Amino acid sequence: MSAFSVHSAAAAGFSASHTDRYDRGRPEYALESVELLLDQVNFPHSHKSSSTILELGAGTGKFTTSLDRALKGKQAKIIASEPVDGMREKLVTTVSGNIQVLSCPAESISLADQTVDVVVAAQAFHWFANDKALQEIHRVLKPGGYLALIWNNRDKEVAWVAELDKIFDSYYSDDVPRQQSMKWKTVIDGFTGFGALQSTSLYNVKQTGPLQMVLDRILSVSVIASRSEEEKRHVAERVTQLLKSHPDTKALTAYTIPYQTDIYWCKKT
Repeated sequence: MSAFSVHSAAAAGFSASHTDRYDRGRPEYALESVELLLDQVNFPHSHKSSSTILELGAGTGKFTTSLDRALKGKQAKIIASEPVDGMREKLVTTVSGNIQVLSCPAESISLADQTVDVVVAAQAFHWFANDKALQEIHRVLKPGGYLALIWNNRDKEVAWVAELDKIFDSYYSDDVPRQQSMKWKTVIDGFTGFGALQSTSLYNVKQTGPLQMVLDRILSVSVIASRSEEEKRHVAERVTQLLKSHPDTKALTAYTIPYQTDIYWCKKT
């Protein structure tokens, strides 16, 4: 795999045939979480006529649309980049026309030096946590600019959600990047172009819906979405059996998946 390649699991699992399920299955970002992230990175800058934020790995626009709402009425420009064609096609139809959409990967950002105040990645940085991407992010950031990261993670303190995660986990191999591995943090910590990584967490996202919502959530995960139809049917059967048999869910017809939203940021030095 070249330095500029999208990981094979992401390329296959996030292809055009899977984008609708991805969009249905993934939770929204709470406005409170987006505003907290923006506050931590001082965006938009009150003393500037306009500020620019670049989102890398924007996917279908889940975070982009929340960001757009949070910045409504403010002097801020949003640029969203997504290198996977199917995801980007959905992104273009999802976001408002004032958002510039790019196709570049994080390792080769098609922007000039020092043109961006903040670079953000939502549910994505683990896919491109490497020195080349950090070099590019550092290059496009203005002096004193920020890198910000955000993930919605299922709250495994809830017993049946922990069991659901065991199904997820069984399909991951060691070579597939995951936020939960924290390998991405080691890459940032070893890069000299940023200050110390800071973090905070919120518990303000809950995803509620019928069985199909839960199935869409798990079947939208790249390592599962990229598998054969037979394998995906087997996954759906495992999830259905869990929900119909677990003491906390067997009497339910609607299910609520709670999330922990983890936010990280560091400043360009």
